[in-house]
Amino acid sequence: MKQLQSLIYRIPLIFIARFRNHQTGNRLDSNGDGAAYGHALNGGAYQVWHIINIHNNCASLKNDTTGLFLDSDHAGGVCALPSNKSAHQRCRFDGLRIINDATGRALDSDHEGKIGLLVRIYWQKHRIGQSLKWRKHWRMTVQLSFISINYLFLALPLTLLKVAGLIGIRHGVTSNLLEYSIFLNYCRVLVCPITLTISLPQVKQETNNILQAIRRARTITPIK
Repeated sequence: MKQLQSLIYRIPLIFIARFRNHQTGNRLDSNGDGAAYGHALNGGAYQVWHIINIHNNCASLKNDTTGLFLDSDHAGGVCALPSNKSAHQRCRFDGLRIINDATGRALDSDHEGKIGLLVRIYWQKHRIGQSLKWRKHWRMTVQLSFISINYLFLALPLTLLKVAGLIGIRHGVTSNLLEYSIFLNYCRVLVCPITLTISLPQVKQETNNILQAIRRARTITPIK
């Protein structure tokens, strides 16, 4: 990473990369609405970023699909905006982290903060003086709701039981529910790919293409 850092700052080139969070495994993703967030690897071009080196040992990150630049504010919000040449769209690489040049904050991610993305989009629109058009964002809202409901119903019961144990509730009271909650937590891993297939149009279309190809391969035609 340090060699890459030195190379970015000394050679006037544009590098193309995907950024992966070490803890969550999520990739830095974006969409046409200017949102920036962590998402599981899906092979899409929205997860591809151009590293454009500029002066003062800084670089800008430009999304390959939207052409928008990764931006941030002093409150910690992250989004993608058209180029404005400000320090909020410049970042530094310290070998492990991506640090915003204006705020000094490091780019961070979480495991399950999907609904929070809608809050961040609303705040970013408010910050730049634009109103949030829900008709334009309905598709993304449905996608995030699918993924969030998956975690809410399958992972939350186990979390609540763990908290109950920490606050002093006897194990005998929760022991019967603990087995079911552990089972549901394991099901989350199995249900997540199905949820992604349903909620992400690109993945859904690719899955349908694969299934159609399999059906054609199994079709038996009479020999003339």
